[in-house]
Amino acid sequence: MYKKTAGLLAASISAAALMVGAPAANATDDFPPPGCLTTLYSVFLGQGVQMTCYTLPDPSRVYQVVAHCQSGSSYWYNTGNLVPLGFGPSSAECNGGLLWSAHVAGFHVVDF
Repeated sequence: MYKKTAGLLAASISAAALMVGAPAANATDDFPPPGCLTTLYSVFLGQGVQMTCYTLPDPSRVYQVVAHCQSGSSYWYNTGNLVPLGFGPSSAECNGGLLWSAHVAGFHVVDF
C-alpha cells in the first residue's frame, strides 16, 4: 500500500515538473525588433504570425519571420516567405493535426 502511494506521488510530482519546466525551456522573446509590426491570426487547426518590418538593426534588404510552433508535446519551426524591407508582411503558419491544434509559441525574424 505504501509503495503504491509513494509511486503515485512520485509520478504526479514528475508530471507536474514536466508541465512547469516545458514553457521555461521553450521561452522565446515574443517582442518584434524595433521597426517591425507583428500580428497573430487564426487558421484552421492552428495559428499564424505576420510581421512587417520597415527598419532592422542590421543593414539588410530581405527578411522573413520564423514561427516557433507547438502542438501537444511536439515543437518545430516554420519559416515565412522572403519579403523586401518595407513591403508586405512575411507570414508563417503553424498547422496542427486532427487531434490537436497548433499554436505559435514564439517567433523571431531572420534578415539577409
